[in-house]
Amino acid sequence: MNNDIIKKIDALITNIKESSEYKNYVSLTNKISNNKDINSLVNEIKQIEKDLVRRPSILKEEELKQKEKELNSIPIYLDYKESCDNLNNMLLIIKNRMDKFVKELIIEE
Repeated sequence: MNNDIIKKIDALITNIKESSEYKNYVSLTNKISNNKDINSLVNEIKQIEKDLVRRPSILKEEELKQKEKELNSIPIYLDYKESCDNLNNMLLIIKNRMDKFVKELIIEE
């Protein structure tokens, strides 16, 4: 691969890492990982989901909904979800542009 292309890809990655969206995501990820209440709820939700796969139950589904509602009522978790969405949207735009560029290269050949 052309060294110039690799350098430009590296520059793009650096720009992403220096973006406010990425920095906000990293900050919120750290806060979330240190929040015992959120981690506990997430683990409970995962366990309920596993249980539901093994043994479907209306009661478990209701419990899952309640736990998800509780988790979604925590402001920092909502900020984290929004930050994830923003970062994913930014990366999706980059991916789509790269896909379009590659398709145009293939068509030109």
